Amino acid sequence: MKSLFSFVFLSVFVFSIILFPNNAFADDYETFSFVVFGDNRLPGYFPFNVNQIEELERCFEQIMLYAYGPDAQLDHELSFDPMTGELDWFRVWPVNAPDLYSLSVLKNGWPRLMLRGPGANIVLRSEGQAWVYNSIIEDIMEGADDPLSGPSFCLNTGDMTYFGFFGTSRDESPFWSDLYERFLTRLPESNPEGLPGRYFPASGNHETWLDENLDGLLSTVPYLREMGFTVENRVYMFDFEGCRFIFLDTGDMDYRNPSEWGGNHPGFQVQMNILSGWLQEAVDISSRQVFITFHNPAFCQSGFGPLPEEHNPHYYIEPFASDLSITVFNGHVHTTEVYEVEGIKYLVLGGGGGEQGHEATPQSDDYPEEMYWRSNQRVEDYNYLLVQVNSDGLNLQLQRFRPESENSYESVELYR
Repeated sequence: MKSLFSFVFLSVFVFSIILFPNNAFADDYETFSFVVFGDNRLPGYFPFNVNQIEELERCFEQIMLYAYGPDAQLDHELSFDPMTGELDWFRVWPVNAPDLYSLSVLKNGWPRLMLRGPGANIVLRSEGQAWVYNSIIEDIMEGADDPLSGPSFCLNTGDMTYFGFFGTSRDESPFWSDLYERFLTRLPESNPEGLPGRYFPASGNHETWLDENLDGLLSTVPYLREMGFTVENRVYMFDFEGCRFIFLDTGDMDYRNPSEWGGNHPGFQVQMNILSGWLQEAVDISSRQVFITFHNPAFCQSGFGPLPEEHNPHYYIEPFASDLSITVFNGHVHTTEVYEVEGIKYLVLGGGGGEQGHEATPQSDDYPEEMYWRSNQRVEDYNYLLVQVNSDGLNLQLQRFRPESENSYESVELYR
């Protein structure tokens, strides 16, 4: 009788593996959550005084060259604090178009408020970035104590720094030092089981600006090397609780075509081959969710616009959508947008603290529907995404801070 019971049990066990090869024990995976945010860097650092006009002009020259190219015709106005001599505010505008200005108000060299004309619209206040940092830290501290009550780690879609003008390494760069001191050092010291840290970024175009070897990123997040990320191989992947996390590199920005794929470490086609291999592996092991992070957006209506079709990873991701649940996180355009394209969720999460873009370019009638603003007026909106993975799938809650709205702090469920 005992041998008959063993035979029946073994037969059922083998049959379940044949029928459900890798999902047989999917229920053994834990419910967990994580955070996604991006474009959190402040727009520059200007620790100059009235006696450092030449140094300030060199800094402006580098910024204008990167953003607008050598043929840009721009003018600017400077104001220094009469008591301290420090740079108090500056205004930049295209020659012969003073109404199209950008006005930055500073404190201790850091931008605290940025307005754009015409209309003096607020596009940045430093309280937005501070709220994002403090809220994520608070959530992850709760998750470290109890993974069911808060997120275990966070992803970043790129543009964590501004540029390497003042130095590249964490010890030299004021931007990397700021991120390290105000955010990374406040993460829990212990790590989730099987992971070397709690912060996993994709590199953006600002990470490479005057820092071609990514000294800043690699000195600030050194465990990325353990995950296969190097100067020449800026992609990596890890699995956690039955889910696969993939990070790609869209690379440098060219002011002549700022939406183009500029990643050459490795190049686009090699990265797509790697991506396809990792997705096929995810199919083979029946990953319950796949999350892909890269900086330039696959779909968007704002700012620089989406990646061109010939360099858009969507066409390499879509063949796997019938076998995998796939969510893609992007940034770069300093706004928030939400799409669902051929069964794949695409989220632009550029509201982490940088200067915001409130204008959208109408797309063709057959362009995928934007599901966050839905053609409504865009406003100042700092946010991060809280993703919960459970046995039923995903729950995506956008935690947001809208300084000028009646309800300043809200949690909004996406894809309801």
